Amino acid sequence: MHRRGQLTYRVHIYDLSPDGCRAEFVERPELHEQLWIKFDGLEHLGADVRWITGVKAGLKFARSFHPAVFDLLVARLQVAA
Repeated sequence: MHRRGQLTYRVHIYDLSPDGCRAEFVERPELHEQLWIKFDGLEHLGADVRWITGVKAGLKFARSFHPAVFDLLVARLQVAA
């Protein structure tokens, strides 16, 4: 994950969907902050922080994943887990 003006760092992602996800942060983002997420093998994807609770935040992707790309990503993540 990358925040404007910050270093890139790894975060835990939960509840991944084609439209967004829940992420656990090391540094708490601001509500409505724009972030960039990079999944291995894919280009950076913009996301907007929609809610924050403790160290977790809900993110809405700027563009939804195409169903075939999303299925491939989920399959890759399941193999890596």
